[in-house]
Amino acid sequence: MYKSIHKYIKTITALSMLVMVFAFFQPEKSNTIKVFTAEDLQTALNNATPGTTIELGENIFIGKFVVKPGINGTAQKPIVLTGTKNSILQTKESNSGYALWLQGNQYWQIKNLTIQNSKKALVLDNCKFNTIENLIVNNIGEEAIHFRTHSSFNTLKNSVVTNTGLLSPAYGEACYLGTAISNWDKISNGKPDTSNYNIIEGNTFGPNVAAEGVDVKEGTIGNIIRNNIFYGKGQLGVNGGDSWMDVKGSYTIIENNKGYDALVDGFQVHIKGDGFGENNVFINNYCEVNSKGMGFYIQKKGESANGNIVYENNVVKNAEKGVTNILITTSKK
Repeated sequence: MYKSIHKYIKTITALSMLVMVFAFFQPEKSNTIKVFTAEDLQTALNNATPGTTIELGENIFIGKFVVKPGINGTAQKPIVLTGTKNSILQTKESNSGYALWLQGNQYWQIKNLTIQNSKKALVLDNCKFNTIENLIVNNIGEEAIHFRTHSSFNTLKNSVVTNTGLLSPAYGEACYLGTAISNWDKISNGKPDTSNYNIIEGNTFGPNVAAEGVDVKEGTIGNIIRNNIFYGKGQLGVNGGDSWMDVKGSYTIIENNKGYDALVDGFQVHIKGDGFGENNVFINNYCEVNSKGMGFYIQKKGESANGNIVYENNVVKNAEKGVTNILITTSKK
């Protein structure tokens, strides 16, 4: 009898342990929401929580989609919005609205989508720690992707932007960081728009980007622009947009980019406001300028380059005015 009870207890114990092990190794319940309509997409955006994946079907989603303040992921559990190149966001009319607008959000991953036929494709206001990846963006009325109102520590990578500025060529940048000083009253309560420490890497900007591929505005610091390709064909030169990239911020690192067919100069730095347009660094960029300008135009204060540096490992070809208008620095390998 004792042996039977002992055997029974051992069996129960073993089964209990198996149940515990099975429960421990069960995968977490899936938090993937598949959406196929514009209404369902906005509902999913409204209800997302840390760890949610919103998976778009292959459809055209027409609307002005908004992620409201307070809908945040975490570093461990970001909120993911994803689909395929045939998952398309656009507004009803291309002359108004943002296809996707993030308002004060953190730890979102937006990837593998197409955004088209909108006034602006993607705007981030006061957003941090978000990743924008593998987007196709085209046929945009003004600028395509805008990091604005103190949006910092975000990344835009491996995306393609073409055909911007169709309504307003003066504002047809592919990627825009910060806010012009003339709009600080409207956007950032009269103070500099400190959209800082963002990373723009591995993207293709152009052709047919009406203004700059990347515009880094006054008030920003510490942004990194690297490993991108710029195509200048189709740039229109309105409102001074005549280079692949315009830098008015400070302490920007511009590294390992390639550019082809600039309208005037490859890269430009301009002084705008007190302390801006200073201490920017150009490292190992390849420039086939093919125009009347230079590889790197740096606006000076008198004879000073304001701490801006162009290293000798930058390569410039077919630029009528040469490599740069400042002394080239020789120590960077």
